[in-house]
Formats: sequence, C-alpha cells, structure tokens
Amino acid sequence: MSPTNPQSPLPFAQVFARCIADGFCGALDMRDEKRRWIFYFDGGELVGTKSNLKSDQLETLRAQKPDLDDQKLNLLVAIRRIKNALAVGTAPAQAAGAQPKERDEAPAGLVLVKGIVSAVSEEEAEALAADALGRRLDVTGDLSRAGASGALLAALKQRQGPQTGADWIAGLPGRRTEALAVLWLATELGLLRGRPRRQRPPAPPGLRPGLLDFGRR
Repeated sequence: MSPTNPQSPLPFAQVFARCIADGFCGALDMRDEKRRWIFYFDGGELVGTKSNLKSDQLETLRAQKPDLDDQKLNLLVAIRRIKNALAVGTAPAQAAGAQPKERDEAPAGLVLVKGIVSAVSEEEAEALAADALGRRLDVTGDLSRAGASGALLAALKQRQGPQTGADWIAGLPGRRTEALAVLWLATELGLLRGRPRRQRPPAPPGLRPGLLDFGRR
C-alpha cells in the first residue's frame, strides 16, 4: 500500500483513505489499550467492521433508533466505529488478506467522511485539507466515492473547474467540516486533481526574465 505521511493530521484517516485508493484487500486493526476496532477491505471496498465496545454494537444502536432498518443501522454502526477509531490519534496495524466471516458492505468514502465530521472540529478538518484548499483542481472522477452525498453532491456537480479547493467548497450546503473532509478525500483518491502549471519558455541569453531590451536608439 502507498506510504502515508506520519506527521499528517488524523493518521487513521490517512491510512483508511489509502486503502480505498489502492484497492487494499485485508484489515486495519486499531487498538487503544483494551478497546479494539477492525475494518475489513476487499478491493478497496469496506466489507465489514468489528468492535469490542458495547456502545459500538448493532443491538445498542437498534435500541436507540428502533425505527431504522438494518441497512441504515449498519451504516451508522460503521460510522460510529470510524469516529471512535479516529479519536485514538494513531495509525492502525495492517493485516493483508484478512477478511470477515460475514460481509457487511458500506460505502467506504461516505463512512470515512461522516466519521471525520463526527470526530473532529472544523479547524482539524481544515488542517487535513490544507494542501487541497490552495490548489487549482479539476474533477476527474465520481465525487460520491469521496463521501459526497445528497445536497452537497448535487451542489458540487453544478460547479465547474478548474478552481481552487477553497472555491470548490465555498458556500456549499451543510457543515463546512463535511465539505472539507470530502475535498480532502477527493484529492486523496484522485477524483479532484491539480492541473500542471504551464512552463514559461526560457528567456533569450542576456535578457532578464520579464524584461525586453530593444537596445539604444
């Protein structure tokens, strides 16, 4: 899997994003003393999560939200587990090839973005997306893979590039933290890419760049 920057904010999010981008098959194992979370991937898709916390279990959430069906409950369980794993503040261990006994698929980008929104402040999300905010970016893929959904996704589809990351998310509906998380993940997955800068031709010999010398008259 591609290396991540150990100095980056939210190291767990960085590793999780690389799993999506690289089509990882295996598991991320996050531990914090006796607490443990496992996230299973198959070809970069999230196919299962586990936790030993009672508050992270499907039955606990079902008791709290009895009107939701199992599909929505499973999505919320995955988001809650991501949120708690993000709070640990370290990178997870990786086990290539590991798979769950039972598959329980969830959209990996959406789960990660919603987990980030639940776990961090707007300032932390801005630090995560800092590089993307100042770059001129063009859409090169489906932004729903980066967790954009609903009104946020609809608004992004109306925008035209290239423009800076800050312009991409300016005035979007919903929380700015979510827009920042989507912006960051979209660049991590290559769904928003920066255009290469045009190279200026070299100045003729004897001339300083930016100046024209017509000589004496």
